[in-house]
Amino acid sequence: MSRRCGVSVNNLGPVARRQVDAFLIAEQAVKEMRAAPRRAPAVAETPLQISVAEFLGLALPDDAWFCHIPNGGKRLKSEAAKLKAMGARAGAPDLLVVWRGIAFFVEMKTDAGSLSADQRECHAALRSAGCCVAVARSVSGVEQVLRSWNIPLKARAS
Repeated sequence: MSRRCGVSVNNLGPVARRQVDAFLIAEQAVKEMRAAPRRAPAVAETPLQISVAEFLGLALPDDAWFCHIPNGGKRLKSEAAKLKAMGARAGAPDLLVVWRGIAFFVEMKTDAGSLSADQRECHAALRSAGCCVAVARSVSGVEQVLRSWNIPLKARAS
């Protein structure tokens, strides 16, 4: 039995329970906002991802599209819960390239980086769904992957 202010939540009607739940969620969000702001640690993959995005902007054919999937990094619990409710999935690859109706996914890793269990599971699920998935460790690695998928590129990685 949960009690708050001396009132048993079990004795409340459904509308009052929803109001109590909303209050508790808002109270938790306020606590998180008042906590000392935390900076996410510098991620070694970030400069690499920026370089890859610049390369893709120059190299992909005009009828291709790409985006970064912002799945990593430190977040407040409330933000992480909101993203999960919106459909964010653990292990999703960093980049999505769409060309001629086919989805291609690229996971970026530093030389020392390795796939997590969630990433291995997600990659397997994407392959089962018919998508192309690869891991790259450099801009030239991304170029090699895209060429192996027969995507005609307009530029080369330097």
